[in-house]
Amino acid sequence: MTTWLEYDQATKDKKLFDLIKSFYLENGYTPKHIQLAKLFGKSRGSINPRLARLKKQKLIQSKSGKIKLPPKIRKELDAKVGDK
Repeated sequence: MTTWLEYDQATKDKKLFDLIKSFYLENGYTPKHIQLAKLFGKSRGSINPRLARLKKQKLIQSKSGKIKLPPKIRKELDAKVGDK
């Protein structure tokens, strides 16, 4: 059983991850923290905890303002682009 706070965090984290994936599909690279904050409509300070949770779940790799997708997820997204 999850609390409302955990559910809300998970929902916002999923939206952020979906935004990262859609940005990657459109542009071929992942956004930086500043770009991501602008796209998500939040400050960098509110994006960082979400990125930390995504990193802990091993959905992204983040270092010095750059966000990277793990190779497995990148391959899946690249296959989607190739199918279009």
